Amino acid sequence: YPLTSMEVLQKVVAPESLGEPLAVINPLNVGQERMRTSLRASVLECLVKNIRVARGQLALFEVARVYLPGKEALPQENEHVVGVVTGARIDRWWRPTAELVDFFDVKGYVMRLFESLGVEVSVVAEDDYGLLSGRSAALFVGDDRVGTVGQVHPDMARFFGLDQAAFLFEVRLELLLPHVPPVMRYKPVSK
Repeated sequence: YPLTSMEVLQKVVAPESLGEPLAVINPLNVGQERMRTSLRASVLECLVKNIRVARGQLALFEVARVYLPGKEALPQENEHVVGVVTGARIDRWWRPTAELVDFFDVKGYVMRLFESLGVEVSVVAEDDYGLLSGRSAALFVGDDRVGTVGQVHPDMARFFGLDQAAFLFEVRLELLLPHVPPVMRYKPVSK
């Protein structure tokens, strides 16, 4: 849902960049009175619900709009993609192993995504709000910071009811798409 609460937004968005999210005048539900400025909360909430029934590795993503407050009456709508991974590492036969996924697994998934788009990405160690210091990095395409990847901070994980390590990535599509080549060559699927 594009609606959330101020309490949830304060857990996933840095206070200095939160601003005043657009408020709904007559919300239908408690906890759905603000337009979301981040997809992180919805992905983490979905992850917690799915952990109860999943074994092995669990990976989810969402591509949707966020609504950023500005000087205009209406918010700026930007497309983001956010993904989260947790659980056991998968072997080559898609069976869970005894090893848990880590930062480098998720970084590898993100690198493969950029590679498939024909975009060269740089990963630079950098702290990000809601992610564990020393286990997070910024994603750059040229001079543009297009996203972030890292381990969900234990405080944020506890807030959402998550009791295991989870790794999150976020990409701002409006900043990435200008770098994607206009014509991509596809290889036929192997017979």
